[in-house]
Amino acid sequence: MSEEGLFLSEPDALLDEWRDAYEPPAGKRLAFYTTLHGSALEEAARRVLRSDGTSGLAAFASFSAAHWLAPYGRTGTQYFYPDEAGLERLQSA
Repeated sequence: MSEEGLFLSEPDALLDEWRDAYEPPAGKRLAFYTTLHGSALEEAARRVLRSDGTSGLAAFASFSAAHWLAPYGRTGTQYFYPDEAGLERLQSA
């Protein structure tokens, strides 16, 4: 800590530790294609995942989640962590 706030004194050591300890998320990795992209894809995902009392959960992940903080990161892939019902809802969008 400093007067300016929190800072990393050894950022390379942090990255090395993260790399050495990293384990990929459990579950299956699935790939799909859609003609939706950009805000149309985001709006469709939000619409079907809106909390309306039905089952199905999913979270935006990776670049998809980071888009709100760093909108200039470029990737053509969207990432989600869904449960089974959430996956079905995303596929229905």
